[in-house]
Amino acid sequence: MPRSLLLRALCIPAFCVAVLAAPAVPALEFDPPGPLGSSLVHSWNQRPRLLPAPGGGFLVAWAGGASTGAEALLCATAPEGGSYTTAVLLSQGFDGVRIGAGDGVTLHASGNTVVAGWEGTDFYNRPVWFARSTDGGSSWEAALRADPDITGERAYAVAAPFPDGRVAEAWIVYEEGTGTPDIEWTAQDSTGAFGPPLSPAVLSPAIPCECCNPDQVVLDDGQTVLIAYRNNDSNRRNMYVARSTDGGASFVSSTKLDTGNWFFPACPSTGPAIAHDGQDVVIVWKKSPGNSHHIWSARSSDGGSSWSTNVQIDDSDGSTGANYPAIAMRGAVVVAVWEARDPVTGHPEAWGVASTDAGATWGVPAMVPGDGANKALSQTTVAISPSLEVELAWRDSRDGPSYIYRTRGSLGATGVDVAVPAGSDAPSARPNPFAGGTTIEFQRSESGVARLTVHDASGRVVARLPGVAPGPGVAQVRWDGKDTAGKPVAAGVYLLRLESAGGVSTGRVTRLR
Repeated sequence: MPRSLLLRALCIPAFCVAVLAAPAVPALEFDPPGPLGSSLVHSWNQRPRLLPAPGGGFLVAWAGGASTGAEALLCATAPEGGSYTTAVLLSQGFDGVRIGAGDGVTLHASGNTVVAGWEGTDFYNRPVWFARSTDGGSSWEAALRADPDITGERAYAVAAPFPDGRVAEAWIVYEEGTGTPDIEWTAQDSTGAFGPPLSPAVLSPAIPCECCNPDQVVLDDGQTVLIAYRNNDSNRRNMYVARSTDGGASFVSSTKLDTGNWFFPACPSTGPAIAHDGQDVVIVWKKSPGNSHHIWSARSSDGGSSWSTNVQIDDSDGSTGANYPAIAMRGAVVVAVWEARDPVTGHPEAWGVASTDAGATWGVPAMVPGDGANKALSQTTVAISPSLEVELAWRDSRDGPSYIYRTRGSLGATGVDVAVPAGSDAPSARPNPFAGGTTIEFQRSESGVARLTVHDASGRVVARLPGVAPGPGVAQVRWDGKDTAGKPVAAGVYLLRLESAGGVSTGRVTRLR
């Protein structure tokens, strides 16, 4: 919400009408970031991975280790608004995670089935591994190998489940002797065995990019498989998506998404990210013509049969080095994140932008509050919960060694302009002013979940209070006067913002010293 609008709302007399003009696309609002406990990672580029947990909250996986050869794949969960659990070890040792190439680990889900994929550490016979959970990440089966057990170098592995729980895995393989890259894809049959790998990229010109990870999804029909990848046609690095409509038995088309013919005679080292909900699919990627670095997107509303024109979703002048995009989707809500420098300090930070129409239009990008240090932030990832809470995670060295950092966020104002008479559905607090804690009360005229947030005078979200879902009547929520980090807020006037099916309304509360 714009700062000027919040300031006007704070100055509204008690019995006048408050009108909130919501933007067409909401802005993202982020809590202060903090480290994930016990999350040491190796100093090479490694992206953690996030998913919404089926029971609520989030699931995160990452590669951790103090040095090359000592890495392990770990996983932890957190309820909405809660802290992450102690990490569960998924893999270690010979079948560990190769550090320093691609995304390290990928994480995809279908229903309660979650699949993590990664590249092993044996240089001369580099295997492609996956681990599967059928209970939303609470427990994991033993790691299995997906590629043929033959000599050859493989990299940039990505695994994804079918709706029936079978696993598909894609990777880049390098031809013996020449090193020529290709994308291979294989999937389990009903017995769990993997078939001979196919080459989905053979339908596009030239060869796949040798150092850009692909990404894939299996749609809810269990028949449509989409693999997004960057191609290398004489150093013209364009985005393609390969499509199968028979569950991966064959790939019938490979569509060029990128219309820019980006010429880059080196390794881009960052690939696309793809997400879907039903037949809606959105892909994001980095493109850097000249010295201008931007994040682009394309969308499909028919399961990848046709695609929109490219849309630039970052709003920088191209000099901030936007890189490593990731994406999450729930219904028509899409959130894309990436790494880019703060245009003021020049330090790397995490950025995000939202869409509420399945990627057709995008809001204004928001930067996660940084610490002002020239830290080695890298590889941001994102997930969206059923209540539209947004979780970000990334690798961060502000504490010296590289740790996984995370932050919780939410969408700003949504919907159409709403006029609410103060004293009707508007939230009020008792006592007000308060010193220790206060009870926020509001009248409900409809059923459904209500979201209550507390903002400071600059418009920043300082607290998110528990959602309530009563029927019509009076609802009460207790606020202890602390922010999202559990620290008491400073003395001053705060805005209470209530979102419900009836619209958006505001109230005021004053914190004493």
